[in-house]
Amino acid sequence: MSVYLDASVVVSLFVDDMHTGRADRLIDEVGENAILSPLCMLEFLTTVMRGKRDGRISSRQAKEALEDCDFWRHRATRAHNRGPADFELAENLVRDEAAKLAAADALHLACAINAKSALATFDVRLAEAARGRGVEVFGLD
Repeated sequence: MSVYLDASVVVSLFVDDMHTGRADRLIDEVGENAILSPLCMLEFLTTVMRGKRDGRISSRQAKEALEDCDFWRHRATRAHNRGPADFELAENLVRDEAAKLAAADALHLACAINAKSALATFDVRLAEAARGRGVEVFGLD
């Protein structure tokens, strides 16, 4: 089974935080069935660079996180690049008031749905919305 990773999981893989242990176990379980989108990578990059600017991550730690992630994603993941279909579905997900999703989270969920994969996230609201759409969720258990 393929598993789409949102940025919360990828950040925890390469920047030590409260979810790092769970992220490591999740990736051990998922293996090379991990799917990443350009959005996920952009959010990862943004989080690392914000951490560097805020002083929560040293320049060395940021450089290593970015290099390690680039190496990993090219060797052990598959890319998801559907484009317009993801944006169309994300728009419908945002319109669903019960889901209460922000644009980026709706797009992550749309990518998982369109890739016909499970979703790995540490975001409770995104996980609830995914389950409501019948998507299997990894990461919060």
